[in-house]
Amino acid sequence: MSKSIIEFFEKHLKVKSSAQEAEENKNAIQLAAAIVMFELTQARTDCDPKDREIIIEELFSYFHLTKEAAAILESKAEQADEKLTSLFPYTHLLKENYDDQSKQHLIQALWDIAYQIDIVDKYEEAYLHKIANLLLVPHSQLIHSKQIAEQKYT
Repeated sequence: MSKSIIEFFEKHLKVKSSAQEAEENKNAIQLAAAIVMFELTQARTDCDPKDREIIIEELFSYFHLTKEAAAILESKAEQADEKLTSLFPYTHLLKENYDDQSKQHLIQALWDIAYQIDIVDKYEEAYLHKIANLLLVPHSQLIHSKQIAEQKYT
């Protein structure tokens, strides 16, 4: 009898910890994507406070969050960006956890942000090429996403 009770608790505790791990992993992935989005605005030489609102809107639609949750995520990304020395840990996390369609969706979101902010300059363009390369997104998909964003926002 005690063996079955122990097995019951081990099974349920394991499920609970797996659920916690899944939630923590989801949060880490969302933060990684938010950092990549926020860092795009840092490529610009003339940052504008409206950039923050554009990122919050993109996080809202990208992750289907509430406006408040999107604002909190953007704030966490901004705080993490202050200590940022490399994008590799974030892009690696995204590369390992995103399928090709999710990677393409992120690249599209980045182009959308870039075009909503203003005309894409050489720094934003270089940043997007770098992120696409780190995520192993084919160049043709990168250019296709750029064309879609360009049509939407210009």
